[in-house]
Amino acid sequence: MIPQALRAGTHVAFDTPTAERLSVLGAANVVRASDRLPVGPSRLDPAEHARVRATWWGSSEWDRLYAPDVVWEEPVVVWVSSSFADRVNLWRACSWLRSIDVAAGDVLVVDVAGGSFGCAGSVSDHADELLGQHLNLVRPWSRARHDRAVRLWEAFTEPSPERFARSCAGGASRSFPELGPLWSMLSGFFPRVTGAGALRLSRFDESLLAILSPEWQTPVSVFLHESDEWRQACSCTGDLFIAARLEQWAGHDPHAVERARAPGPVAESPMLSRVYRLTERGQGLRAGLDRLGDAPALSVGGVEVYASGAPWAVREGGELARVASP
Repeated sequence: MIPQALRAGTHVAFDTPTAERLSVLGAANVVRASDRLPVGPSRLDPAEHARVRATWWGSSEWDRLYAPDVVWEEPVVVWVSSSFADRVNLWRACSWLRSIDVAAGDVLVVDVAGGSFGCAGSVSDHADELLGQHLNLVRPWSRARHDRAVRLWEAFTEPSPERFARSCAGGASRSFPELGPLWSMLSGFFPRVTGAGALRLSRFDESLLAILSPEWQTPVSVFLHESDEWRQACSCTGDLFIAARLEQWAGHDPHAVERARAPGPVAESPMLSRVYRLTERGQGLRAGLDRLGDAPALSVGGVEVYASGAPWAVREGGELARVASP
């Protein structure tokens, strides 16, 4: 299906099923750059980004965008779906290609989003015929559009979310229609401030602690909790993020979230090896915070929410707000 003129080029895939599919369809040089970038730390410097992501996940084997052995044959064909992870990875890829002197005119972005964005989605979800139609119609982006993708990646990795939030607030454009929905999702990880100035947990943490109970639970039981809002949140984070966040809570405030080794034979999976429960103090945090530092810090792009010196919160409508230190 991939035309002969494009088979020898470099094809960038943002998940494993897409990488495998492109190889079957005739792509000779496929670079897998698969990572859930909307959660966890991101950095503008490629070496630092690779380091913090490997630390965050415990591995970086699925992300080869910066791998030194990749041969970037032109044209570079970047395949992108409607998923938020794909959209952020697309900006990162544009930034990287710029840094290694691949001209915007040699980059083809095959966008199969269809105008609807969310946490799920993959290029591999689409039929070969549809992928072929998109490929036949693809043209290089303008220099201005490529420049904006690079600037979005720069803003996403900054320690202040202000520039990125502004981009998203005005992001209902034909070039980057994902910005509004993406910020709506990302803002769910920021602590909230009410109109009266009261602090509350992020929507995500509030849901997490609402599911956690005074009875011991494994991360997998928390992950599998049945509610539409929770299932949507988990589709953005994946299961291992739930275990990591519970561990962060227990390490930050063991008087709010207690942890213990799971009973029975030791399981290797972080989803099963430990159990957690919510204390009376933890239940109180669901009602409100005295200060941002009552919750463990969490990386969102280049931002550390809840962290000392990072006064960031969102209002109930999702607008970014500064919180004064107590």
